[in-house]
Amino acid sequence: MLLMKVGNYDDALTMVSGSDLRSIWAPDDISRLRFRCMISDVWDYGGCYADAKNVLFDGERNEHIGETAKKALRTVRDVHDLRDLAMAKQQCWSLLLWGMTYFRSSYGSSDIAPSQDSTALTPPLDEAMELFQLALKIAQILHESTKIQITGTLARAWYCIGLAHRERRESQKARAAFRRALELTEDGIEERKLNNESTASFEFNMARCTGLGMGWIAYNEARLTEASAALVMARHLMRRVNARMISKYLDTVQATIMMSESAQPGRIREAINLLEDAYSTFVPEKGPGHNHYALRCLNELGLAYLRLAHATIDDKQQYEKNLATARSYVLRVKNPGPQLKKERLSYCLALITEARIQRELGAPDEALKLAEQAKKGDACFLRCLDSY
Repeated sequence: MLLMKVGNYDDALTMVSGSDLRSIWAPDDISRLRFRCMISDVWDYGGCYADAKNVLFDGERNEHIGETAKKALRTVRDVHDLRDLAMAKQQCWSLLLWGMTYFRSSYGSSDIAPSQDSTALTPPLDEAMELFQLALKIAQILHESTKIQITGTLARAWYCIGLAHRERRESQKARAAFRRALELTEDGIEERKLNNESTASFEFNMARCTGLGMGWIAYNEARLTEASAALVMARHLMRRVNARMISKYLDTVQATIMMSESAQPGRIREAINLLEDAYSTFVPEKGPGHNHYALRCLNELGLAYLRLAHATIDDKQQYEKNLATARSYVLRVKNPGPQLKKERLSYCLALITEARIQRELGAPDEALKLAEQAKKGDACFLRCLDSY
């Protein structure tokens, strides 16, 4: 718990990755929930989404801690309906982490089964939103009626709600949720300062809200100057936090914005350097990596070299070399090899990039086939092609 409180997610991930978690001992029920929620949060940070999901089920008790929390809290109307306030707070975290497993399944991760109904309006996000909102409701009751410190829980709930709205392309609601999360995060920082405690975990949340929240929405809406400013702030906030996965993912998003802002070869190469450095973090020689971010990074490298080909079209040799490099990155996403697991959303993105390459090569029929293949992949994943 201390590692996460001081924003040291990397060491927490290393510790969890090297532990035998088949049996998790805890002195009491609240600690049991807290340990499982913390481990799920760390696994989620590391992109180990199946592990994040599985640890929420306590096999020794044959109990899913999220389902238990939902059953206990869904009929609560006010604080008098809560028997154990401290337990209710921890159950909010059970709901949030369970909701994140549904949120991640909307990406089509290879280790989490997606919805069987690809024509539905992203059912996993509906499930996630229901859990996030229930957690928020209980946290607000505790905040308004008790002296329990719950600012961090409230901030996280609003952040999660913002993510779900972002994926639904409900930008106005997403911005409002992220703004509320930022306000609460600021309150949390002040509370920690008064208690002479580390503020790193709140700064981590602030960085995510700013970069992956406000910045990413601005990028999706082509407000590139605003997006770039948000990423600068987010990357600065990450300096005091030991969370390389998020830090390098913010670099990946920054590289994407840089390439959208400029078609100059020098600027594109700067973005490529950022992406290559990020990829080395997502797929390290030793230690845990991040499958989802690695595939995203490979896709962006493919697009980067396609853009570089456009920028060097007057140099035939360089142009052809850049196109070939772009295609090599596409193939690495489609056939990741032993280091990475295939994901459906990343695969669809790779097909679209490959279609653009074929169009560049003067093969429109082949480009159309690839685009149709991506479209048939799964409608619910294509809804969030630019938002993960």
